[in-house]
This record gives sequence, C-alpha cells and structure tokens, in this order.
Amino acid sequence: MRHARPTIRTALAASAARVTALTTVLITALATVLITALATALAAGPADASGPLPEPIWQSSWEAQGDPDEARVYLIDSVLDPVTGDVFALARHSEVSDRLLLRRVDGETGATEWERPQDASAYSRLTLDADARQLLLFEQVSLAGKPPLRLHALGVDGETRWSRDLGSFGYAQEQVTDPASGTTCTATVTARPRTSGSGSRRGLRWTIGCVARDGEVVALRSFDRSGSADQDELGLAVDSRRGRWYAALSRVVPGRSSTVEVQALDQHGRTRWRRTLTEGPREFRDFGALTVDPKRGRVLLGTSTYGGGKVSRGALTVWEGNGRRHAQRTWHSPRGGTISDLAVSQDGRHYVVASLGTTRGATITALRPSLRQRWTTRHTRQPVDHLDLVLDDAQRRILVAGGRLAAYRWNGSPTWAGRPVRTYLPLRLHLDTERQRLVSAWQEDYWPAAHLTAWQLE
Repeated sequence: MRHARPTIRTALAASAARVTALTTVLITALATVLITALATALAAGPADASGPLPEPIWQSSWEAQGDPDEARVYLIDSVLDPVTGDVFALARHSEVSDRLLLRRVDGETGATEWERPQDASAYSRLTLDADARQLLLFEQVSLAGKPPLRLHALGVDGETRWSRDLGSFGYAQEQVTDPASGTTCTATVTARPRTSGSGSRRGLRWTIGCVARDGEVVALRSFDRSGSADQDELGLAVDSRRGRWYAALSRVVPGRSSTVEVQALDQHGRTRWRRTLTEGPREFRDFGALTVDPKRGRVLLGTSTYGGGKVSRGALTVWEGNGRRHAQRTWHSPRGGTISDLAVSQDGRHYVVASLGTTRGATITALRPSLRQRWTTRHTRQPVDHLDLVLDDAQRRILVAGGRLAAYRWNGSPTWAGRPVRTYLPLRLHLDTERQRLVSAWQEDYWPAAHLTAWQLE
C-alpha cells in the first residue's frame, strides 16, 4: 500500500515549503496507523466488525512457577454443573502433584472449593450426571498384566461413591453421560492381534461399554473390523429422548478403501442399524464430528475426504432415527475441508457446522434441517486445529471457540469477538444457560499454563 503524497506544491514560498514537509510527516504517520489497523482487521477476519470480547468476571489457573521447561501443566477435561453453575476440571500440574488433580471451581466467584488428586491419565474423560449429583471418571488401570478401564462415580463433594471395572479394551476415547437416565457409555478402539494362518490380516476392535447410574454394567459390545484406525477417529452421541446411542468410527484398509461407519445402538448395546460411507483406494474419508437433532431424532455425521488429486472436501450426512438417509451436503471448497464440530438447536431448526480450511482459517455455516444453506461466515483466518460450538437457544446465538472466542446471532451477524491472550488455545467451551455465563477451558500456547475463564453474557 502506497503512502499518500503531500498536496502542497513546491512552487510555494520557502515558508510554505516547511508546511509541506510537516504535512508529509503527518500524512505518513496517519497512513502508517491506517495500515496497521487494516492489517490487524484482516488478520482477525471480517467478524471483527463486532464488539470486543467482554471483560472476564473470574479466572481459575494452573500455571508453572518454576522452570517452565520442566513443568507439565495442562487440562485434561472439564464439565459445567447446570444446577449450581460450578465447573469441575481435571488437570495436570507436575509442580503440585504427580497425579492428576480434580478441582471444583465456584461458578460465581472462580474460587477453588476443593481440589483432590485422582488416579487418572491424559486419556481419562470427565462427565456429569446432574440429577444424581455425581461425576463420572474413567481411568486406565493395570490388573494382572491387562489394562482394563475402571469407572469411578464421585459425588460433587469429591468423595468416591462406587467403582466398576470394564473389560480390557483400550483407552477411553469418548465418554458420554445420558442426562435423562444417568447411564454413562465409553467407546474405544484398539488394534486386534494377528490370527494364526497365512491368510490372516491385522485388524481392529472397537468397543462400547455402558454403566448405569448405580454402577451396574448394562452394555458391553465389541466389533471386529478390518483395517486400522487412530484413537481420535471415534465419536459417540446419545439421543436422550429416545434412549438411542450412536457411535461412529473411521478406518482404513491400505490399498483397498477407507470407511466411516455409524451404528445405532439401543440401551443394551444391541445394534439397530448400521450405515457406511466408503471411498476407493486413492481417497480417504475421516471422521469429524457426530451429534443428534433432539427434536427429530436424526443423527448428523461430519466427515472429510481427501486424496486422489482432488481438493479436500467436507460432508454432512444426516440419517433419520430408523436409519433412512435424510440428506447429504458436500463442500468442495478449501474453506470447508474438515468438519470440526456440529450443533443443533433444541427446536431442530438450526444446524450449525464448524469447518477448518485445508490451508488456514475456519468457517461457520448455518443450515436449515433440509441442509439448505442459510449463511456462511469466516470465523478466523488464523490456522486452528479445532473449533468448539455451543448454541445459546434462549438468546438465539452461536458461541464459537477456536483461534478466538466469538458470538454470532441466528442470522450470522457477529456480536463480539476476541481472545483472552494472543496465545489462546481453547480446549472446551461451556455455557451456563440459567445464569448466562460462558466458561472457556484453555491453555496458553508455548507456555505451561492452563485456565478456566468466565464471562458474564448479556
């Protein structure tokens, strides 16, 4: 961008020439300010036409005080209690304890109510059964040379109520607690050992285990498949109104195909229907996100496809509760290469898709239930690894964490956006709908520190 030229001619008298020089300096300085402001706006994205991020009302932190190169500080998981507004977080702080710490944070003030060490790991997951006033925490244990999963139920006071061991089937990748029944299910995927015989192939086994509110094991199913899968290629969701569980898994058979499968399971783990999306040997389809339309009982699956010399593309596929395909929409655009998160409003009228670009940046797209597009907006031009969506149905807005925090109205117009610090790395976003408080669990990138930060929304 060129600087503006002075408008006073050099043919003026000597005194006027000095005015010209002064004007040049002022205009140059003004142009520099304008360029800086424009560059900042472009870097943050067009949604920065909105207001700034509100001032936080409190922050609870785990931060290294000694040598930052030696400290291990990170958040594992967090959950918000809708009854009290308090937040429970599982974190690692090596300067305090070699074990993971479970902390209860007062939702009003941010004060720590209690913090206790737990036998857990980076693979552990934390969920909440609000009606029973208990937390559910999986841990990996070593028992007779085998690594079974152990589920602990803890009261909101941190005291253990019961523990149950499940089969030896790998690390807990996904954990969901049904808010209606209190049943907690976890899904895992592990490599299946080679079988004997010259024609044997190495495959995988994915498993779902479910425990009732009182600790009784109500479902334990395993499924053997060909190919291989990463632990993050697995999703789990529940339809609380209909007592239906959905699990999705993506797997690759080298040289043959890649497949994302969806299984609908009842409360006892019995398969009601199974659907697959398969690509040929030159393309790969990956799992992105899974959720349920609470109004209609539909299941929504977000996937991404790449390879074969084509531009990466994201796809949203929707099935009815009986397994019949309702609709599918594909984005053949670098802006929508990977679907990171999905959300549906309580009335089922708004489907929201968070997508990561194949190069950099991220977008938010709102769809009608027919999957006809309402609008799309660029959330950020910065490269991000993940987006987290939360819908505020009462205020008719979409809250997004990824690169920065932002709020959008139902029509896509932004209301506010910003970051707590430049190195904001969001992990999970929580909305206390009753008190209109937003809580972000996040880390400071390049520094051993993790935080829970709360904002009061209007």
